[in-house]
Amino acid sequence: MKDVKNTEVVSFHNLKSKKLADTAYAYLDKGEYEQALEISRQLEEMRYTAAFEIGAIALDSLGETATAVDLLERGVGLADNVWINWQLLGNLYSDLGEFQKAKAAYKNALDCVGVIDDSVNLNISILYFRNKNYNKALALLSTIKDEDLAYCCIDIKVASLSCLNKIDEAASLADRTIKSCGDISELSERDRDAIGR
Repeated sequence: MKDVKNTEVVSFHNLKSKKLADTAYAYLDKGEYEQALEISRQLEEMRYTAAFEIGAIALDSLGETATAVDLLERGVGLADNVWINWQLLGNLYSDLGEFQKAKAAYKNALDCVGVIDDSVNLNISILYFRNKNYNKALALLSTIKDEDLAYCCIDIKVASLSCLNKIDEAASLADRTIKSCGDISELSERDRDAIGR
């Protein structure tokens, strides 16, 4: 029998882990959080870092935010170079009103190789908004270029402008956005919510 090289074993292990993770993400999309959580446990045993993201999303969706935070804190303690886990940890801290911890988590996310800056910056702008730092939120939002985040950015911009009592500017931005959409029935539910339709 032919010897199997270590790289082939690692490659098979990674492929198996990725397939399991894809299954878990599909469970999350369908709202089947218990199944996703079970797979996240398997992935953690396999030392696959997506385990922490999947498990935390499932736990948070089940109303167990504090347990989700514990899981992510353990995850970033084991693999501190995974930006998505830092970002999600920041999001959960922000949801819990722990704004300084959220800010530190986002900073760690931005320090990771391969980070998608616009994603993290969007979440930092939400943190600024929650802290009533509306001008900081608006300034940071103006740096985000990712088209996939456009409606989320506009949602926060409109809310920030409204909080700054710039009602006409907020209404104008919302109207321009709606007009630029064309047929809004083609937008996702999240995007329709972001533009208020």
